[in-house]
Amino acid sequence: MLIVSGLAHALHDGYTDTIFVLLPVWQVEFGLGYGVIAMLRGLYSGAMAGLQVPAGALATLPLAMALAPHLAEGRGRPGA
Repeated sequence: MLIVSGLAHALHDGYTDTIFVLLPVWQVEFGLGYGVIAMLRGLYSGAMAGLQVPAGALATLPLAMALAPHLAEGRGRPGA
């Protein structure tokens, strides 16, 4: 379970860091100005920060707490 959690965390952080690497590439490919790139970065950071509260509330629901061990093991649902 620790290995799966660590890999999921590394994957998530990898995608998060890749966004900032791709911003200059997108700027050139799509002809975007610095203002648009700054807005994209701000929207991304704001969405990541703003969705942490609802995700935390969702994780405390009884159904999520009951399914968490099964999802971590990759079974999807109890009894599968």
